[in-house]
Amino acid sequence: MLELESSLGKSQRALLDRQVTSLEQRTEQQNSLIHCYLALPDAERASTPALAVVAARVRELGQIQIVLLARAQNRLRLLSHLTAGFDYDYAGLAAGSHPATKELCG
Repeated sequence: MLELESSLGKSQRALLDRQVTSLEQRTEQQNSLIHCYLALPDAERASTPALAVVAARVRELGQIQIVLLARAQNRLRLLSHLTAGFDYDYAGLAAGSHPATKELCG
């Protein structure tokens, strides 16, 4: 859990610094650590109060990560719109029927 906490902190720093490669590496590491944690028996996962404290910090860091990723997604969507130009079909994109909707919003 401590490794997961550290990895989440580092991925947030990478996201804020716009270091995509580092963010991808941390995300892979976090997925691996979560799988290892979930493979533990329930008794081991809830064995100590200290683990509960770390788990609470990990949940908090995860919530912060969600907000940061949403903010980055919005900025990328805005940049995409700015670079698309005036001839782009924004009405179809807003309605969700444009083929690019999955790329931009997915």
